[in-house]
Amino acid sequence: MTIHLSQCLNDLILVSGPSPGSSSLSPSFIASSCLASAHQFLGLDIWPSCMVSITGYTLDQLFDSITYITSLHKNARRSEYQAVVEKYREFDYYCVAMLDHKYPLRSKVILDFFNV
Repeated sequence: MTIHLSQCLNDLILVSGPSPGSSSLSPSFIASSCLASAHQFLGLDIWPSCMVSITGYTLDQLFDSITYITSLHKNARRSEYQAVVEKYREFDYYCVAMLDHKYPLRSKVILDFFNV
Protein backbone atom coordinates (compact mmCIF):
# COMPACT_ATOMS: atom_id res chain seq x y z
CA MET A 1 0.00 0.00 0.00
CA THR A 2 2.88 2.36 0.74
CA ILE A 3 4.21 1.91 -2.77
CA HIS A 4 0.85 2.55 -4.41
CA LEU A 5 0.13 5.58 -2.25
CA SER A 6 3.59 6.97 -3.03
CA GLN A 7 2.98 6.43 -6.74
CA CYS A 8 -0.43 8.10 -6.51
CA LEU A 9 1.10 11.13 -4.82
CA ASN A 10 3.85 11.25 -7.42
CA ASP A 11 1.28 11.14 -10.23
CA LEU A 12 -0.62 14.00 -8.60
CA ILE A 13 2.57 16.07 -8.60
CA LEU A 14 3.25 15.20 -12.23
CA VAL A 15 -0.13 16.52 -13.36
CA SER A 16 -0.35 19.52 -11.03
CA GLY A 17 3.28 20.61 -10.94
CA PRO A 18 5.72 21.18 -8.08
CA SER A 19 4.78 23.33 -5.13
CA PRO A 20 4.41 27.03 -5.87
CA GLY A 21 7.54 29.01 -5.16
CA SER A 22 9.84 26.01 -5.31
CA SER A 23 12.66 25.86 -7.74
CA SER A 24 13.17 22.90 -10.01
CA LEU A 25 13.24 19.85 -7.76
CA SER A 26 15.17 16.70 -8.53
CA PRO A 27 13.22 13.51 -9.21
CA SER A 28 14.82 11.87 -6.17
CA PHE A 29 13.67 14.74 -3.93
CA ILE A 30 10.10 14.46 -5.24
CA ALA A 31 10.14 10.68 -4.82
CA SER A 32 11.48 11.02 -1.28
CA SER A 33 8.78 13.56 -0.45
CA CYS A 34 6.07 11.25 -1.82
CA LEU A 35 7.37 8.31 0.18
CA ALA A 36 7.58 10.37 3.37
CA SER A 37 4.03 11.66 2.77
CA ALA A 38 2.76 8.11 2.30
CA HIS A 39 4.52 7.01 5.50
CA GLN A 40 2.96 9.91 7.37
CA PHE A 41 -0.53 9.15 6.08
CA LEU A 42 -0.26 5.47 6.96
CA GLY A 43 1.00 6.21 10.47
CA LEU A 44 4.51 4.90 9.86
CA ASP A 45 7.79 6.53 10.87
CA ILE A 46 7.77 9.46 8.43
CA TRP A 47 11.45 9.53 7.56
CA PRO A 48 13.64 7.05 9.46
CA SER A 49 17.36 7.65 9.79
CA CYS A 50 18.09 4.88 7.29
CA MET A 51 16.25 6.91 4.63
CA VAL A 52 18.33 9.97 5.48
CA SER A 53 21.44 7.81 4.97
CA ILE A 54 20.16 6.40 1.67
CA THR A 55 18.83 9.62 0.11
CA GLY A 56 20.81 12.37 1.81
CA TYR A 57 17.57 14.28 2.49
CA THR A 58 16.50 15.16 6.01
CA LEU A 59 12.91 15.49 7.18
CA ASP A 60 13.45 19.23 7.59
CA GLN A 61 14.41 19.50 3.91
CA LEU A 62 11.33 17.52 2.86
CA PHE A 63 8.84 19.24 5.19
CA ASP A 64 7.48 21.91 2.80
CA SER A 65 7.15 19.38 0.00
CA ILE A 66 5.36 16.90 2.28
CA THR A 67 2.90 19.61 3.29
CA TYR A 68 2.20 20.44 -0.36
CA ILE A 69 1.81 16.77 -1.33
CA THR A 70 -0.58 16.18 1.56
CA SER A 71 -2.73 19.07 0.36
CA LEU A 72 -2.72 17.65 -3.18
CA HIS A 73 -4.02 14.34 -1.88
CA LYS A 74 -6.68 16.02 0.27
CA ASN A 75 -7.97 18.04 -2.68
CA ALA A 76 -7.52 15.42 -5.41
CA ARG A 77 -11.18 14.40 -5.63
CA ARG A 78 -12.15 18.03 -6.23
CA SER A 79 -9.40 18.83 -8.71
CA GLU A 80 -9.53 18.82 -12.47
CA TYR A 81 -7.08 15.90 -12.59
CA GLN A 82 -9.52 13.04 -12.10
CA ALA A 83 -7.56 10.48 -14.12
CA VAL A 84 -5.13 10.00 -11.24
CA VAL A 85 -7.96 9.65 -8.71
CA GLU A 86 -9.84 7.19 -10.92
CA LYS A 87 -6.74 5.07 -11.48
CA TYR A 88 -5.90 4.79 -7.79
CA ARG A 89 -9.48 4.05 -6.72
CA GLU A 90 -9.06 0.66 -8.35
CA PHE A 91 -8.72 -2.48 -6.27
CA ASP A 92 -5.38 -3.26 -7.95
CA TYR A 93 -3.95 -0.12 -6.35
CA TYR A 94 -5.43 -0.85 -2.90
CA CYS A 95 -7.98 1.98 -3.33
CA VAL A 96 -5.41 4.51 -2.06
CA ALA A 97 -7.25 7.43 -3.66
CA MET A 98 -10.12 6.74 -1.29
CA LEU A 99 -8.00 7.14 1.85
CA ASP A 100 -8.84 10.40 3.57
CA HIS A 101 -7.85 12.10 6.84
CA LYS A 102 -11.35 13.61 7.08
CA TYR A 103 -12.86 10.12 7.15
CA PRO A 104 -10.62 8.02 9.39
CA LEU A 105 -13.16 5.23 9.69
CA ARG A 106 -13.30 4.78 5.91
CA SER A 107 -9.51 4.80 5.77
CA LYS A 108 -9.37 2.25 8.60
CA VAL A 109 -11.81 -0.04 6.79
CA ILE A 110 -9.71 0.13 3.62
CA LEU A 111 -6.46 -0.49 5.53
CA ASP A 112 -8.01 -3.36 7.49
CA PHE A 113 -9.41 -4.92 4.32
CA PHE A 114 -5.94 -5.01 2.77
CA ASN A 115 -4.38 -6.08 6.11
CA VAL A 116 -2.14 -3.03 6.32
